[in-house]
Amino acid sequence: MGQLVAATLAALAFWPQGGLLGRDLYFANSVDLDPGAGATLDPWCGHRTYDTHTGDDVVVRSFREVKIGVPVFSATDGTVTEVQDGMYDFRFGPTVSTFDNHLVVKSPDGRFFVYGHLRHGLTWKRGDAVHAGQQLAWSASSGNSSWPHLHFTQIVGDTPIDPFAGPCNAATNGFVQQPEPFRNEPYLRNVVVSPKPFKGEAQLPWDEATRTGTFVRGVRDVFVRFELGEYRGGAERIQVVRPDGSVALDDREPAKSVDPAGGPPSFSVRERVRFDVLGGWRLRYVLDGRTLSDTPLRVVANAAQVHNRPPNRVAVAVSVRQGIAECEVQTTLEVRDPDYDIVRYRYRWTSGGTVVRAVTSAMLSDYVAARGPVRCTVIPSDGRAAALPVSASS
Repeated sequence: MGQLVAATLAALAFWPQGGLLGRDLYFANSVDLDPGAGATLDPWCGHRTYDTHTGDDVVVRSFREVKIGVPVFSATDGTVTEVQDGMYDFRFGPTVSTFDNHLVVKSPDGRFFVYGHLRHGLTWKRGDAVHAGQQLAWSASSGNSSWPHLHFTQIVGDTPIDPFAGPCNAATNGFVQQPEPFRNEPYLRNVVVSPKPFKGEAQLPWDEATRTGTFVRGVRDVFVRFELGEYRGGAERIQVVRPDGSVALDDREPAKSVDPAGGPPSFSVRERVRFDVLGGWRLRYVLDGRTLSDTPLRVVANAAQVHNRPPNRVAVAVSVRQGIAECEVQTTLEVRDPDYDIVRYRYRWTSGGTVVRAVTSAMLSDYVAARGPVRCTVIPSDGRAAALPVSASS
């Protein structure tokens, strides 16, 4: 009955979280569509869920992004019916806390939407009106949460309904334009290069690592973390390539240190590299013969030449669906900064020359309700240096 009712409801204009699924957001779990005890089923007839799970979980790569800001938006117009706040934001791994920071919003058509595992500091009260595209909160990892993520539940009647359509959820018409939740092939989500080992809070999900893209000429330890999506193992190879294209290092069996469980697959390696030529080098990661990452390194003559550089240039595109404007940052996933720094984005939305939203986010997209033409200006920054602003209009 719930599925039949769901098919008649208005489709959602967007996934209600800053970022792009399959890029800086990672789809972890769907609603469990199999009512049988101990059995699981996702909309794509697989098992990307767990028994009795009631919503969709979409993961953020680290607490570094949480601290910068990962916005959560209202998927619909509605009224706040429940607010829980004040819980610890940074849980991961096995947890026993059952209380998270969350909001419940009732839409005019009677659906309830649950936004879970939020950052504390919610300002909403029961009875407050919200609008589609309005920011509700920030993603975090409060409550029973193994990694920073948004848990999003759509309830029709008493039944959780997964908005993602698939062969095993064909009755759902959940999105105006369904985002692709995940890729079918392995890909590199992020690369981190450091002169120091990834220990303690340098590991994920904290990611307080020292980062660099520059090494002084000589024999150096290079620590690299590869963060992957849809990884299932395979024959791996790491290469370090000189400016003239010759291979300085070709590690066909890298000794890996696997990061803590709970998030998407990631591992780190230590390579001892002889940097014998000045200039631009390349770091490559190859899986089953396919190059997944080819990122830059720089070799200089002395430590005085090591300095911070601004993030790489980006492009921006604005699109509008059902009155919700999306500002999408177009850049590479593997490295968005020549020093491998975390990049944040300052989004500035204007309409008719008036600023309607200004926010700093760690994510590759932002949203605003659009009641007319809008313009989005984005400034990437590593927290110390900024790239040139880029704008696009609807």
